[in-house]
Amino acid sequence: MTGPATGPASCPLSWIDGCLSFDEAPVFSSPIDDPTCCDDNALSQLGCFTTVRVDAGQPTYLQTHLARLQRDALTLGLGPLDLDTCRRALTELAAAAFTDLDPQQGIIRLTLSAAPVSSGSATSVTAAARPLDPLPSQWQAISASSPHPGPHAWGGAKLASRKLYTRAHRQARTAGAQEALFFDEAERLIEGSISNLLFVLADGSLATPPLERGPVAGRAREPCIHGLPDLIERYLHLRELDQLCCLFAINAVRGAVSITHLDNLALGTANSAIRKQWLETLSQPLRS
Repeated sequence: MTGPATGPASCPLSWIDGCLSFDEAPVFSSPIDDPTCCDDNALSQLGCFTTVRVDAGQPTYLQTHLARLQRDALTLGLGPLDLDTCRRALTELAAAAFTDLDPQQGIIRLTLSAAPVSSGSATSVTAAARPLDPLPSQWQAISASSPHPGPHAWGGAKLASRKLYTRAHRQARTAGAQEALFFDEAERLIEGSISNLLFVLADGSLATPPLERGPVAGRAREPCIHGLPDLIERYLHLRELDQLCCLFAINAVRGAVSITHLDNLALGTANSAIRKQWLETLSQPLRS
């Protein structure tokens, strides 16, 4: 490693197949939590990624992110995955980009893709860091302009090519919202552009859209499934939204966040005290 570790606030940092890079232009750059690769060649490759929150130079939930990468790489047939290389990419980049100096919090996107035959390696490992931008404690959402594409052959893998999601999220930010919600052609709620979704029904039951309809199996979803015994998988139709108690976005970077408005209309019948109680309940498995 060469050069001072000045962090992404002053110098973009990336990790490319074994080496930290202090180039002026990072390999990945996007203003959203789930950044999409801006390299057209990389977008055309089969690959997957995970988005990791960093606090004071340490990647959070490291083991579960590695397990997720291994699962998705196997699903996509990317070849043998060197978990030590992935671990080193995350820890070295986190330490270089986010220390006890500002910024203390950040995000790393680690991407796995099929490496060129000439490289002599089956899988390319690339990571990029950026600061963690502040967002409101309660989110507004818009309805995505395109329907959710539905289930695909790769199950819940988080694919590197996410143009549909990126476009929806940018539309949300342009509209002053933090999330875009995808409904399928049958008007069933599936997922957000950067998060999985949990919702509380009018009878007080907690549910999430079924994986069989094609949402990403996000890192935050699994601990909720296992840590909340009353959580069920259930469809939520557009016509049921006015009966909804409350809706939450969950992801590995932001945790659980209440979505209070959809398309500028108030969403959910719960008051602030009930939402706060549910947020505490949802946050417990996410902290484990």
